[in-house]
Amino acid sequence: MQNKKSYIISEKCNGCGACKVVCPKHCISRGKPYVIQQERCIKCGLCVTRCWRKVIVRQE
Repeated sequence: MQNKKSYIISEKCNGCGACKVVCPKHCISRGKPYVIQQERCIKCGLCVTRCWRKVIVRQE
């Protein structure tokens, strides 16, 4: 069974980089907003827990 959920970073991102630092696969790229490279993401959710602004959301 394949896990279909993915995470996206909304436009409310302020570019602090906390999500990028915690990502074990280094699949988050700098930008405004930062961008998650979906093909490399293992969907662990660490970025979600680290984001103090709560701008990373799960997309079905």
